[in-house]
Amino acid sequence: MRTSCVKNGLVVGVILLFVGVAVQPSIAIVQPECIDVEYLNVNTEFIGLGKEFTVQLTQQQMDELDSLFESIRERLNNSEIKEETVQIFNDAIVELDRLGLLGDYSVKQVQELVTGRFQKPLFYCIMDMLNNKIPLDNNTNTFCLISGRTNNTYVLPPLTRVFNKLILFFFMDDIPLFGYYFFIDLFGLLFMFNLFRVVLFSTRIPITLGSGISLGGYIEDNYGYNRDYFPAEGWINTFGSSGNKKWNGSFYGQISGFQLWVFYEYIGVIGFTGIKILNMDSLYYYYLGSANYVNIDHTPP
Repeated sequence: MRTSCVKNGLVVGVILLFVGVAVQPSIAIVQPECIDVEYLNVNTEFIGLGKEFTVQLTQQQMDELDSLFESIRERLNNSEIKEETVQIFNDAIVELDRLGLLGDYSVKQVQELVTGRFQKPLFYCIMDMLNNKIPLDNNTNTFCLISGRTNNTYVLPPLTRVFNKLILFFFMDDIPLFGYYFFIDLFGLLFMFNLFRVVLFSTRIPITLGSGISLGGYIEDNYGYNRDYFPAEGWINTFGSSGNKKWNGSFYGQISGFQLWVFYEYIGVIGFTGIKILNMDSLYYYYLGSANYVNIDHTPP
């Protein structure tokens, strides 16, 4: 009797063992499917090529993007020569490709867009010729590589900016933020520079006026008596005809003003071509490229 009970117990034990082995993999397979992954919308625009697309990145990938631009910032702070700065930009584009932010473009194509003209010797002859015509101060740089991570930023389409300035010029008597730089921007440097670039430097990038980048601005009440200022916050680094110039913290564009709905934006960069990445959830902009003229200060103009 006792022997029979032992046998029955062994049989039951063996059955339970096989059932446990069979069920365990099923549980192991199903369990990861319960993990909730949060995705963030990211828009990438290639300014100068007229293309853009939107992708979704995980929070981990966004953290990698933040770390990448922080490393760009640290390396640029220690960069003293043009060749080193160009290499930093080119290395960054390789990392952006790894994160899936270049779309259908190759690394080489985007590098040509962002840093191509800075690798052409003839570019520096033209840069020197035109640079003597432009008044500079501690808050300006010209014909420069530019990188940054900022909020309260808006990238203006070229034609929008052009028509806005033409209206100001022909119908307003007092234009404190307009002045001399409009002619430099539109009829002088941008036209000549981009024409030279396409004819002599690269046939793969179409003629473009480049975009403007606004940094900070203000909101005015209905009566126009009070202004609520909002600066751009973050960092910008430039390397150009005036060497390495950078801005950190809070700052405003100083070139001209631009009305966008109820906001008044201050343009700080003109003639920008390159790659612009927007975190559509936090509204932070990341950008790498080149600009014809940069004017930024920590106080509103």
